[in-house]
Amino acid sequence: MTPRFALLAWFGVAAIPLAAGIWVPGLTELGLAANLAIVLASMVDLLLTPPPRELDLARDVSEVLSLGTPNPVVLRILDRSRMELDLEVTDELPQPIRA
Repeated sequence: MTPRFALLAWFGVAAIPLAAGIWVPGLTELGLAANLAIVLASMVDLLLTPPPRELDLARDVSEVLSLGTPNPVVLRILDRSRMELDLEVTDELPQPIRA
């Protein structure tokens, strides 16, 4: 599991009062409370997010693709979790092959 940039940014913001607590009494407790809130929110998110094994993903495309004509691509996503998911799916052109 890799933390997202937003989570790391929130920890960075919460570190400011921790560092400033050296000079301003009381800010250390604020920084610790902010870090605790971030950890708790992350744990709730982890519990509510279905594990990857609950999703089956498949991409159906012809083995031969033609330039200049539409090539149908079908993305299939099967959600076996009990939660409703909002997904954003993108399919991009393959990277060019270099010799």
